[in-house]
Amino acid sequence: MARSRAALVVLGLTATFAPGDAASSPGVDTAPALVAARRASLERSLGAFAARIASRTTLSPGAEQARAALELARRRGKSLDLVAYRATLTAILRTSVDAAHELAHCLRELGRADATLAFSTALALAPWVDAGAAETLLDGLANEADPRPALVVALRGSAEPRVDRALVALYEADPDAAVRGAAAGALADRLDRVEPELVRRARARAWRDLEEGDAGSGADVLGAGMLSGSERDRLMRLASSSTADRARRVAALRVLASTGARPDELRPILDTLMPPSRTTN
Repeated sequence: MARSRAALVVLGLTATFAPGDAASSPGVDTAPALVAARRASLERSLGAFAARIASRTTLSPGAEQARAALELARRRGKSLDLVAYRATLTAILRTSVDAAHELAHCLRELGRADATLAFSTALALAPWVDAGAAETLLDGLANEADPRPALVVALRGSAEPRVDRALVALYEADPDAAVRGAAAGALADRLDRVEPELVRRARARAWRDLEEGDAGSGADVLGAGMLSGSERDRLMRLASSSTADRARRVAALRVLASTGARPDELRPILDTLMPPSRTTN
């Protein structure tokens, strides 16, 4: 019994004992309520101690393969063949749902130095993001230490309505320009199946970007939908403006081209943006 008590002291579990000890110890209250309370205290202490013990959950074969492929890619560093790496992940993801869940967790573990690897991993993962993987990725967006732009790239493959809402919120107001740009690209892929109010919000932000902010992100979103006659005229004025900066004019031209404007309408504008090069004798 002395050894048992010593072990509990080492574990930090003091003032606890079994009911048998109480019966043999003089002056100890053996009332059932007190014994039950001390038993509960012991169980809580043991639970807290167990929670502090680091344990690695055994991974399924698919999840293990996905993590091993990513770890190998990290070790290869700049010599990594990114195309071959994505092909390897795709082959694993085709046969394992667990691999997608594991890669979603792996993405959150990558740091800023792994930005290229994170982007490639996200591209491979995106088509396989189910509800479970989407939840992991969305949780990561709340953590500034996670590679948030890559998480957004991976989310572009999710069909979850909550992902639509998250992407619009990120595009509207996230302070990280890279996150906003990634959200705009993801929305461009899915705007035709997003609820109307979210489309309205995304397009309103896109117009502000096109005319005052990140013109490329604005063009991504606006180029993914239909234009009204007034919107088309607005774009033509911007693309033809002699006072607007070139990046905004090119972005407006890109939206017009992607939404069905005729080449003969756009060619005069394009000529002013890209005048013929001079030849020398």
